[in-house]
Amino acid sequence: MKKIIATVILSIFLSIFAIAQQKTAFTFVTTSIQNLEKKAKNNDDGMSGDLFSTPILKKRMLGVYLVDDIATSVDYNSDKYIKFSAIPITDKFEMLTNDEYGSSNWENNLFFENIKTKQKYAVMVFPIRTLQDYSNMSNESNGNGWLTKDCPKEKTPDEKLLIEKYKALIKSANANIAILLTIQKKCLTRSYFDEKKVTASDKIIYNKNLIALKSKAEKLADIDRYEDKNDKAQDELTISELGSLNNINDWNTNYFKLE
Repeated sequence: MKKIIATVILSIFLSIFAIAQQKTAFTFVTTSIQNLEKKAKNNDDGMSGDLFSTPILKKRMLGVYLVDDIATSVDYNSDKYIKFSAIPITDKFEMLTNDEYGSSNWENNLFFENIKTKQKYAVMVFPIRTLQDYSNMSNESNGNGWLTKDCPKEKTPDEKLLIEKYKALIKSANANIAILLTIQKKCLTRSYFDEKKVTASDKIIYNKNLIALKSKAEKLADIDRYEDKNDKAQDELTISELGSLNNINDWNTNYFKLE
């Protein structure tokens, strides 16, 4: 029994450890760098201005130091240095040490590395985890005002296929809706669809497309229910596709075969 408990505990620990080891790639945000440089010119760090008060502090606020080992101390006078504005926005990085957003450990260093070159860097906590550009705090494409933003996680082949399948069903169902609407527009009474005006041949076409539409709506629902519980496919839809999905569900719920 003790052996079983120990095994379970070890399994839980390894799972937690694995989650802790997961890293998210990030890039630097141009608008946040520009905001930071503007603040530096005005000695405005959002508090007392002390973090721009000396040449070394201002230098640390505006860039990073290249290091070989995160265990060694940083020489702010002689170590190689690069400003945030000189870092290519296409370069991707991962944190080696980290701190929470809004951290009060302002003058401490965090360490990160370039994913491709493996070059390591030291950065002051304040500009990367405390200072936020409030004019962009609701703009996800600009990192919500932070100096960095996370890169989208690479999708697995299975996820890509699922998204393609989801989008294809929406596109195909839209084609059915277009045919249904064409028939409805031909058969109006006081601007409302009048089933009595539908010809026998159009009735066959109408029912055929409605059945096909409902089948696709159910397939989309099954994907949401069984294959994609985290809604990754829906997260990839455009605004137009999301509107189409709502329309498909409306047709599936509120329209029925013509008798």
